Amino acid sequence: MKTERFEGSITALSPIHHGGDESTGARATLRRMKFLIPADTETGIRKMDIPVISGNSIRGVLRRLVMRDMLDTLGYELKSIKTYHMLFAGGTLESVSSSDAGTINLELRKYFRSAIPALSVFGSAFGNQMMEGKMKCAYAIPKCYELQTYLPDGACNKKSITSYEQIADDFTTRRDDLHGERKDDEAAHQMIVNFEVIAPGTEFYHKFTLLDCNEIETGVLARALELWSERPYVGGKSSIGLGEVSLDYPTIGSDIYMKYLDENKDNVVAAITRIEEMLK
Repeated sequence: MKTERFEGSITALSPIHHGGDESTGARATLRRMKFLIPADTETGIRKMDIPVISGNSIRGVLRRLVMRDMLDTLGYELKSIKTYHMLFAGGTLESVSSSDAGTINLELRKYFRSAIPALSVFGSAFGNQMMEGKMKCAYAIPKCYELQTYLPDGACNKKSITSYEQIADDFTTRRDDLHGERKDDEAAHQMIVNFEVIAPGTEFYHKFTLLDCNEIETGVLARALELWSERPYVGGKSSIGLGEVSLDYPTIGSDIYMKYLDENKDNVVAAITRIEEMLK
């Protein structure tokens, strides 16, 4: 068994809006997680909802970048929307005949893991098969006073900024540009949308864990981080300047993975083609 951990930090260079599940009127809130914080109370703890960046959001950014990069490197054009969904979004399980239901095709999984390292790292579902990804992507949690016990030693102390100070508000306006095309008795349609953001300068602690990865698969994560550094955005509304970040992770090196794609192009293309045929 082989376990590798890569700890790093994400720093907001512009406001970050990572939307939550709740919305009050026209105000969108941040994604929050409930933490149990040590406190001088009868129970010795208190509950706090603190904004975070979900591991699923970060993983999704990296998956899309590395899959697009793989196809561009191979010069391969996908022919099936199902294959696109399988590579870029994790796929979906499909119903099969009762005789095949629950059947695990180990040889097929082994083949795809070997031929398409990026698929092995990020995982996916195809047909009635579920392939678990070897990469575990943690939540990114802010370096704030309240989360001292959840952060590496020295990351925060009693003088650190609080989570409340890391939250700000922003807004966008939707203007009605129809002007002369409106009827005389028709009101203009204008709207102000308010939303919470994480303030620029906020630092997050984050980590990746790779389980039983070979050097080529480790190179997949390295390549994904390189691509993310070139397009360093997370969360929503990046088109209007939100979500830009600075990344600080250990340098891993993607050369072995890129060399694999170059030397095994035909094998990788054959595997993707087989997936396309399976998902017709």
